[in-house]
Amino acid sequence: MKKILIFLTAILTVMSMQSVNRYEKPDFAYPKQVIKASLADLDRALSAGDGKLAVRSLINYELAQSAIDPDSLVQVLARIKSVTDDEKDPCIKLLLNTLLARIYLDIYQANRWVYD
Repeated sequence: MKKILIFLTAILTVMSMQSVNRYEKPDFAYPKQVIKASLADLDRALSAGDGKLAVRSLINYELAQSAIDPDSLVQVLARIKSVTDDEKDPCIKLLLNTLLARIYLDIYQANRWVYD
């Protein structure tokens, strides 16, 4: 009886952990679908106050946008800046600023001959 109870507890624990992690890895072979899904995730994250999901969706959005057109990173920068300005959590704000810095570095390296 004790073994059955432990077994059922373990199964329920695993099932509850799987239901918490509903994040699906995006398929970057279809970047337009990734953009659509990441913007929906971003709206959901901002309304729920989930900073981690917001960062993850912005990263996916940036990767998909740059896969379609590397020159479209200006739109991504504007969206990240608006989310950063509204963010209250300093850790999430730091991650968003780091993401901004990485995108600026990518823009610089893509056009290095213009700036140097």
